[in-house]
This record gives sequence, structure tokens and C-alpha cells, in this order.
Amino acid sequence: IRSDKDNDIPIRYSITGVGADQPPMEVFSIDSMSGRMYVTRPMDREERASYH
Repeated sequence: IRSDKDNDIPIRYSITGVGADQPPMEVFSIDSMSGRMYVTRPMDREERASYH
């Protein structure tokens, strides 16, 4: 259930953690207005098995 007042409050998206604001930095980015996430460079599973 949403209120009509929800339309007046903008939602901002952000990510934190490994690959975002912790080493390795800036592997992932997010559009703060739409929430779309992006991988900013090639990922190599042999170099790093997971990001969590």
C-alpha cells in the first residue's frame, strides 16, 4: 500500500561494500535515481571468486 505522499519523496539508491566503496573499489556503480546497477570493468573469477 502506498500513500499519495510517497510521490513527493524522492528515492535515492546506493550501494556499499566490497566492489563498491571497499577494495577493490568501483567495480560496481549504481544510478542513484533509477537504481540501475552497472559492472564497470571486466570480472575474472580466477582473480576474485565472489563479491559479498
